[in-house]
Amino acid sequence: MEELENSLKKYFLFLGKHCLLWESAAKKASKSLCAIENLADQLQSASSTGPDVPINIQFPDLKQQIIYKTLLSLEQELIPIMSVIKEISEATDNLNKLSTMIYKHDVNNFAFDTVSLRVLLESVHDTRQYYQAQYAGLQTALRCLDFRDSNSIFNLRKCLIEDKDLKRHAERCLLFGKYFLSAMNAEEIF
Repeated sequence: MEELENSLKKYFLFLGKHCLLWESAAKKASKSLCAIENLADQLQSASSTGPDVPINIQFPDLKQQIIYKTLLSLEQELIPIMSVIKEISEATDNLNKLSTMIYKHDVNNFAFDTVSLRVLLESVHDTRQYYQAQYAGLQTALRCLDFRDSNSIFNLRKCLIEDKDLKRHAERCLLFGKYFLSAMNAEEIF
């Protein structure tokens, strides 16, 4: 029983950090995403100029040089976003490992005097599922990223921002977990 309590404590402590990580991820990536949107507009403009435009006639390699330099700048702006996504990936993996540690215990053998254990386990399941879905959406948006398509850049920005209703549910689960775990220290809850 103590092992299960320790696993739950570790999970909910890490869940609090994970919630904060997602909140800060959008802020960290915001500047780079704005720069990427601007550079993508420049790339689209440079790509759409025809060969009969006077500047292209005068400087035939200019269009390719602008496209090349814009693509280099886009790659540089993608580096901070990739580091944020790497942080999220590692944190999501840790969250999954901690929830797996909880479910390794045979929770069906514990007496359910109160609903607290059920609520905690449901909270673990819900939050794990929520953050896995968030991360999967982020990975999909990253794989579909096309600098010539402003919608794909918008989708990446959108995936870094959590859905308000689902986030509130995850926060409630976190509060349930913290409440029950603090009650465990005061009295035996299971």
